[in-house]
Amino acid sequence: MLGVGQSLFTHKPNYVLQPGDQLIWIAEDDDPLKLQGCAATDSGSFSHEPDVPEDPHTILVLGGSDILHQFLIEDDMFAPSGSKVIIATEPGRIDPAHLPEPTALKNINVDLRECSILKRKVLEKLVEEEPSCIVLMADTELDTEEADARTLMLQLLLTDIAKEIGAELPLIIEMNTRRNQLLSQRMRATDFVIGSSITAKMMAQISEHRSKKDILNDLISYDGSAIYMKPVTRYIKTNTPVDYYTLGASAARYNEIAIGYKKSDENGSFNIVLNPHGREKMTFGDHDDLILIADGSVN
Repeated sequence: MLGVGQSLFTHKPNYVLQPGDQLIWIAEDDDPLKLQGCAATDSGSFSHEPDVPEDPHTILVLGGSDILHQFLIEDDMFAPSGSKVIIATEPGRIDPAHLPEPTALKNINVDLRECSILKRKVLEKLVEEEPSCIVLMADTELDTEEADARTLMLQLLLTDIAKEIGAELPLIIEMNTRRNQLLSQRMRATDFVIGSSITAKMMAQISEHRSKKDILNDLISYDGSAIYMKPVTRYIKTNTPVDYYTLGASAARYNEIAIGYKKSDENGSFNIVLNPHGREKMTFGDHDDLILIADGSVN
């Protein structure tokens, strides 16, 4: 059992395995673990040093739901100082008293705007703020189908706006029903759609292997570890062939564990690879990302 503040994924580069220790590894299936010798890494391919701070971000939230308060608390924990969250919703939808007190937020500023978010001109004006991502929340004041229909309409409008201005607008979309979740994913494959099925899948994993409970608790608890997707430029030089051992070694300088990567192409689509072959050479571009596990307090 983990104590408060303890993490299964806390990275200790110089730790020596002790009798009774257990390893956590990612595999495609129940494949046997094969330990080999130390891998050679190319430190000359590392990019800047770990003490370079990340730039503040701007997140645009459209609508509101029961998770909005917790969303702001969580983002404040992980966001670089000076970040901003713009919350745009119809008048009267959100009571400012239900949001965190400004003094309780250390890294983000919350900008609440009341407007008609289903109007294209309003959305175009909001997009001019150049948000790093846009979150579409399912309106809890509506029934599930009506809320999903509203969210799908917002997704359609934003997708068309992105195409018209030639910009990448990453969307994180909350859907109530599985059917609408699948419909949303077919509309644009690059959007990230979440729904209640995630909870069901987690419960299925725990029922199959009880030992996974501690791992999942660590990843979803506010004081545990978290899964991040960060620019690959933070770790290695782009347009230079590197293997995954080198990527992992560079991430370790930040006390982070690399578990995969996201490569984008010229058309805006992408490919996500988890647990890649360590010795396979890869060349990354400026818009690619590394997928990592790190302590929740890491920015």
